[in-house]
Amino acid sequence: MVGKVHFRYIFIFLFLQAKLFIPLDTILVSLYWKLYLHPRDAIKRRSYDDLFFMSLHYVIAYYVGFVPFVASVWLAAIYSFGNFTLSHTHLPVTTQPMHWVEYGLLHTMNIEPSLWCNWWMGYLNFQIEHHIFPTIPQFRHPLIADRVKRLAEKHGLPYRCESYTKAVFMAFKNLEHVAEDLSHG
Repeated sequence: MVGKVHFRYIFIFLFLQAKLFIPLDTILVSLYWKLYLHPRDAIKRRSYDDLFFMSLHYVIAYYVGFVPFVASVWLAAIYSFGNFTLSHTHLPVTTQPMHWVEYGLLHTMNIEPSLWCNWWMGYLNFQIEHHIFPTIPQFRHPLIADRVKRLAEKHGLPYRCESYTKAVFMAFKNLEHVAEDLSHG
């Protein structure tokens, strides 16, 4: 009985993920990272300087107040996860091994560059270039985008690039499709 009840709550959460992504998922994941994963990792690595600064962070948060602390974490999480989902979540998933360049072209997409979008996304709107050349500084991605696009065309691979607005729509539509797939099967 406990297993079925537990699964029912998870199912409801997944079914509503398109509606809960911004108000709930972002803050839960962010707090999980901040309060569990990062400290656990610092303890495993015996990184006492990291633990000191994490502790200092929470002391400052205590004096700032709980509401401003959670609000700032939530806004940062919306920004981070919201932008991340635009280039990843609605593209096909693979279980087959493939060359990393091919993978970068098939499973990520770019968001159309503009002064605003480049600034807002920190040049990670060039997600294809970021996946293919992860060590290049992000502000250099526009300089190699044409070369990567020609490489994709040469090898018959897609080079996806959509507007920010369309990418938002695609990401949330995908969350709805996943919920529909779960409810039907």
